[in-house]
Amino acid sequence: MYGICSTKKNDVRDCIIAMKKKGYMCPILQFRSTIYKNVKADPLNILGNVNKTANHIINLNTMRIHKKSCRYKGSNIIGARIINVKRTGLLACKHCMK
Repeated sequence: MYGICSTKKNDVRDCIIAMKKKGYMCPILQFRSTIYKNVKADPLNILGNVNKTANHIINLNTMRIHKKSCRYKGSNIIGARIINVKRTGLLACKHCMK
């Protein structure tokens, strides 16, 4: 299972809030709006061709986004493939996202 989000403002934040309410802990994949529509229509076909490696980490306790190599990321974390950090609606780590 994956959290599929668009680059629409705060979509990643809203997805994480919904996941926390339902008790899920799954990686987040952010797509541009044109690809996002295709993924929503046929997720199994598109997701099989996507590079699912995370380039960011999201701390679920602080709702803060970190680079994968950051040493301040905390313990309650999930992986995230993010295209546009500014559009996520999450706070950026002041140590690794300068």
